[in-house]
Order: sequence, then C-alpha cells, then structure tokens
Amino acid sequence: MNTLRQIAEFYKKNRLLILSALTIMVVVHWCSRQGENIREKVVTPSEQVTGTLTDKLAPTPEAPLTNWLPYLLMVGVVLLVFVAKRRGWIEKLIPGMVLVRTSIFRSKENKRRMMRLFILNTTRSGQTFSNPVVEFIRPGGKKAFVIHVTGSAAFPITLTTQTSHMLVIDLDRFYDKVPELKKNRWVKIKMTVNGTREKTSMLRWVR
Repeated sequence: MNTLRQIAEFYKKNRLLILSALTIMVVVHWCSRQGENIREKVVTPSEQVTGTLTDKLAPTPEAPLTNWLPYLLMVGVVLLVFVAKRRGWIEKLIPGMVLVRTSIFRSKENKRRMMRLFILNTTRSGQTFSNPVVEFIRPGGKKAFVIHVTGSAAFPITLTTQTSHMLVIDLDRFYDKVPELKKNRWVKIKMTVNGTREKTSMLRWVR
C-alpha cells in the first residue's frame, strides 16, 4: 500500500511531465504509422506502364512488440525517474538552485502598482539573502533603492533548504516621492546571496 501511495503521489507531482511525454510518444507513433501506410500504397513504375496493380510485395505484418515499443519505453522512463527520485539520485545529479522572481500587479483595493518578490532556496544548505535592491531603469540611466523591512520578515533573511519567502513592494511609493522616476519604466530586483553571489530578477515593465 505504501508503494502504491508513493506512486500516486509521484504521479500527482509529475503528471504534467508524464502526460506530455505520453502525448509526444503517441504523436510520434501515429506519424510513423502514417508514413508506413503511404509507403504501402506506392506503385512501382513497371506496374504503371502495364496498367495492372498487383500485390506482389504484400507488406509484412508489423510485430506486436514494435507497436507497443514506444509505450514500453515510456513506462520504463517513468519507473526509472520514480526509483531515482525515491533513492535520491536526482538530487545528487542535479544540484539545487536559488530563484529570485518578480511580478507586477495592481492592488485591488487602491489600484496602486505593486511588485511581488518571490525567493526560493532548493539547495542542500541554508542561504542568506541581503536586503533587496529595486532598480528603476530607463535607456541611459537607472536609480536604485535598498528595501528595508522590519519585523519577522526583516532582511537579511536566511532560508533553509526547500523553503521560500515572499515580499510585496509598493512601486507607486517610489514614483510618488521621486517624480523623475516616471521615465524609468523597467524594474528589476537585485540581491546578494551569502555575501558573495549576486542574483537578479528579470526586467519587468511598469505600466
């Protein structure tokens, strides 16, 4: 029962990958079958001249194993990934990473422009993140501001393995206090990890 439950949980977490791979297998198999059907209908030049159509070379029936080979390979790959994940092989082969992502949205209450900062630590050890630096960029120049947060969400913040943190930043607060920022419509976040590595989010356009 435990094994079945683990297989079910594995499927729920990776169902998109499994279904996508299965769809690709089905499409590839269907395309190969269509190509075989076309080859079977080709008429030789000698038959075109005489005007007779014969089945001198009848197509050899395909072996049942060939028909099911893509599906067997798919099942084998899924089982291999399941075993590798259960025994920790994937974590050993693929090291974790640190993600810094942002998104722009408007507050439903007052329609102010906000930035959602999301940081994630998937490495095997704790990672310390410095105060976020928000950069307002325009062609030929930029302005940067250090974000200071107090309370339980204060920076620097240390995230243990497989943990995340989210922070919402009011961008209009900067636009209101610094009028010349109106030309700086591109925004990104820059952070330092463990005092050495610098992580930068993607540029976001502020409307």
